[in-house]
Amino acid sequence: MQEQPPLREQSPLSRPPSLTDVVVTHIRDSIIRGEYAPGQQLAEAPLALALGTSRGTVREAMRVLANLGLVSRSSHRGPIVTLLTPKRAHEIYTLRALLESYAARLAVEEGRIDAEALTWLEKRGQALTDAEEAGSVGGMVEADMEFHRELSALAGHELLVEHLDAIQTHNRRLLVYSDLYRYESRSLVDRHQALIDVLRTGDPELVERAVREHITEVGDQIVRRMSEAAQHEPPRDPESERSR
Repeated sequence: MQEQPPLREQSPLSRPPSLTDVVVTHIRDSIIRGEYAPGQQLAEAPLALALGTSRGTVREAMRVLANLGLVSRSSHRGPIVTLLTPKRAHEIYTLRALLESYAARLAVEEGRIDAEALTWLEKRGQALTDAEEAGSVGGMVEADMEFHRELSALAGHELLVEHLDAIQTHNRRLLVYSDLYRYESRSLVDRHQALIDVLRTGDPELVERAVREHITEVGDQIVRRMSEAAQHEPPRDPESERSR
């Protein structure tokens, strides 16, 4: 039998996004920006008409969004935007504090918080300052998320970063929903600058503790604001609470 030549190395094929992927991205980004409010019904027919696609495509997109935790199912209302509760906020921030502080420690231990990395993080911190001075809440949220995304990526731990990316999707919603940056903007800018100062020390334990405390403090503020707001809201749909 003639020996088969080895397969030559090839680059992975680049596949264009499907229509379902496009719809998922559109609805996901709209939810994150707060254009679809927590608890809002996402009826298939109006969405399909507005997006110029079929109800089947919207239905499939809803399944994906449900797996991402952004959409919940209610038997009598259909898909709704998942509710944001103080309990969910607490879960998001405690998990993020655990994973991101570990990522920061890894980055220091692997020697990746070098002069170039610090310069880039300082630019992200400056972008946060610029957005605060311009009164751009959206700009602050983006600069904040980019800062933490870059810091976590320095760990060189791909699976860890994938999990943090998923958590950040929910975290963006919380920042928009709680409107924290509108009331605590200067304080949050100062905290990021203090974090950069700690990163310069190159001490893994100090960095890990500082990142954990930084995230926990912000999370505690958001949970407190949401708890106060919940006291003045009408009762939630218990079924949608269970399905979140």
